[in-house]
Amino acid sequence: MSLKLNVLIVEDDTIIGMDIVRIVEQSGCDVLSVVADYQDALQAIADNTINLLISDIRLGGKEDGIEIASKLQKRYGIPVIFLTAFQDDNTLERASDVDFIGYLVKPFREDELKVLIKLCIKKNSFQASGLTPICNGYQYRAECHTVYYEDQRISLTGNEKILLFMLINAKGNIVPYTLLDDEIWQGNFVSDTSRRQLLHRLKSKMPDLCLEVVKGQGYKLNISP
Repeated sequence: MSLKLNVLIVEDDTIIGMDIVRIVEQSGCDVLSVVADYQDALQAIADNTINLLISDIRLGGKEDGIEIASKLQKRYGIPVIFLTAFQDDNTLERASDVDFIGYLVKPFREDELKVLIKLCIKKNSFQASGLTPICNGYQYRAECHTVYYEDQRISLTGNEKILLFMLINAKGNIVPYTLLDDEIWQGNFVSDTSRRQLLHRLKSKMPDLCLEVVKGQGYKLNISP
């Protein structure tokens, strides 16, 4: 049985955005939101699981779709489908820095986008068959950023997910405070109290998580072998 994906669309053309929504929904998926910039994308994802990003490359804001997709992929590890009216070498080279599953040139055919969405659905369905252990009975599914304890899903906020999956991806190494600040607080000044509060909220939901505070450096997660 295939999964129903949650899809975020980054598109600043209202008409094209509505058309993409229709195609996504006809493909059996849910649309979280249609946004035109990075901050709105973060807000849309904050309390939701995201499985796929469909993004136009050329946007009207200060960041284009490649920059937005790159940032979101680093935070959430999500697959990306690019839509663009441009196929010059520079655009293709920049897009290659993102792990995308498809690159469609506008005006694209409806069936082309549906095929890419179906490929993503199949990939998620295949990967969802197994859970990866963390420690002390906690497990996770990386492709949809969900965490479980004894088969019960644990509800985490957006920042709690980012913190946890940064720790998991570090594979037992220290995640320095500077990296946490860049990814969670976008490089803005953050106090030690704010970091401790976020860590406390995560530990209150996952009290047996093998977390270690490395004084003056950052946090690390002792993952089960």
